[in-house]
Amino acid sequence: MGKFTQHIPNFADGIEPATAEFTTTEDLVNLEVVQRYVDDRFSHFAMDDKMLLVIKDDGFYWWVVGYVESDTPIDLPEWDHGKYRVQLENGENVVMQGSEIMSSCGDVITLLDGSKAKWIRE
Repeated sequence: MGKFTQHIPNFADGIEPATAEFTTTEDLVNLEVVQRYVDDRFSHFAMDDKMLLVIKDDGFYWWVVGYVESDTPIDLPEWDHGKYRVQLENGENVVMQGSEIMSSCGDVITLLDGSKAKWIRE
């Protein structure tokens, strides 16, 4: 038996997270609180350690749905840290994988080599 706890951002005061028990990965992703994230932009669900994420727009948008405690493995892909549309310092627009990025702050992306890029949000 596993337990799901909904992620509530810190800025949302006074909201209690939903919790639910599940037995299989299929049960987990079919929980009503999880299904709220499925829309026309939905790509898939993924796991990052104990976090369940919804991936949308083919990986360009992601959100933590909640936290999973389970004694059995969750049969979902591991999160690949998303995709970013960026404009490099030389003006070239490219798509980068999250694994190529050190950090982001606002619209400034710092790449692993220390160079900066502009995050292009569409």
